Order: sequence, then C-alpha cells, then structure tokens
Amino acid sequence: MSTNTTIRRSVILRQRPHDVPRREHFDTQRPFGYALMLTDSAEALLMTAAETYMQYCRRWGEDRTPISLEDNVRLYGMVLTAGRLASEAVEHLFHNASSAASKRGQRLERYFRDVAMYRQHMSAQYLNIASGIGRVHLGLPFGWGGL
Repeated sequence: MSTNTTIRRSVILRQRPHDVPRREHFDTQRPFGYALMLTDSAEALLMTAAETYMQYCRRWGEDRTPISLEDNVRLYGMVLTAGRLASEAVEHLFHNASSAASKRGQRLERYFRDVAMYRQHMSAQYLNIASGIGRVHLGLPFGWGGL
C-alpha cells in the first residue's frame, strides 16, 4: 500500500498516521483550539463580571447607589455562563481524548469528574436562573423557575 493511500485511509477513518506526532495532527489541534476558544471566552466573561461588580461597588462608595437585584442576577448569569463554557471545554477535550484519558487517576479524568460534579450542583443550573433574570428585566418579581 502506498503512503498516499495510507494517509487517505487515515483521514477517512479519522486516525492519525503513526509517523505524525499527535500535537501536529489536525484532529488533535481542532478540539484543542476549540477548548482554547471556550476557555478564553469564559475568562473574558469572568473578568468582565468582576470589573462590573467593582464598578457597582465604586458607585455605591461614591453616591450610595445600591446594587440592584437585576445587577446581581445579571452578573450571576455571566458567571454561570463562564462556568458553562469552561465546563464545555473540559468535556470536549475528554470526549476527544484517547480512552487512556478515562483511566482512573488520569489528569483529564479527574478534571472531567470535577466538571461533572460542578454541572450537577444546583447553583450551576443556568436554565433555572434564566427565567428569573428575564422576569427581573421585565419588571416582574424574581421567583425561581418562573414562580
């Protein structure tokens, strides 16, 4: 079998040729690049939320303007979204890693397990708070789950 046929079969079967280091193959670069996009976005959201909170604190310190319920829940929504994006990055890397990454004690397995615990926690259920954020913005009482 010629080298070109082997490479074509590898691309069709989504396997990397054995003579190409994993880090140099596009099937490794793609999920890694996507995870970088997600984590960069999560970090930007988190930093923006922190900066906005500090602006609210300075505003209160200067003229005693309180931080409103809407200010609070919208910041919380930003932080939840950052957590969701960061979690998605870990999940994406785990799903695209080799099966060796799922062996107990492997670094990526531990990260995946930690992310799974975070995602199951009540405070990370972003859809539960979304209706409350919408309600507050529309001038309605906050309530949980549309209550």
